[in-house]
Amino acid sequence: MRIGPVMLTAGFVAAAGFASLATFGVPAVRDFGLMAAIGILSALAIGLTVIPAWRVMLPPPRAREASTAFSTLPLNALLVWSADPRASCCLRS
Repeated sequence: MRIGPVMLTAGFVAAAGFASLATFGVPAVRDFGLMAAIGILSALAIGLTVIPAWRVMLPPPRAREASTAFSTLPLNALLVWSADPRASCCLRS
């Protein structure tokens, strides 16, 4: 799955939106927009470089941990049911 282009697009659009506040007349709003844009771009850079590198260095989860990772969620049964195409009660062909 390639999620990098989607993250880049979303990050740049959000940063551009906040950076557009730099044209506002109130200095506090202008500063907020620029700081938010810088924060979004730095989070994007970290999310695309540092976090994947850390995940590569971690050992893979053991089989027991991987199999029970989501089974303890309170809404797990509902999520599994909603993802099952046979369980859709309203879509009959």
